[in-house]
Amino acid sequence: MAHFNVAGEQYQPGPMLRVIVQGVLPPILLTLWETFVVSFGMMYLVMAQNAHVSLSRTDQRFTKFYFLWQGVQWEQALEQRRISSSSSSSSFSSSSSVRQYEHSP
Repeated sequence: MAHFNVAGEQYQPGPMLRVIVQGVLPPILLTLWETFVVSFGMMYLVMAQNAHVSLSRTDQRFTKFYFLWQGVQWEQALEQRRISSSSSSSSFSSSSSVRQYEHSP
């Protein structure tokens, strides 16, 4: 990492840059993504379907699709958590949980 001379003192931007990139920036970007890209994009797609004449029915349709999308994301997060927890446990317990998962109704 490069050192900078600021007011006669050595300055290394690494720790502060790491805090910004790893701590502050991801939640901001995720909020912007969820607020603008996903919701506005989905609203435009619902409006492009021309399924309803009234704006209130279009809003209701958007709400339905938005909550379905959130459900899909929730299921994916749970699946990733299940996979990561089974891979971190011992091979015997993960193989038994796979067998139990296969036989469940």
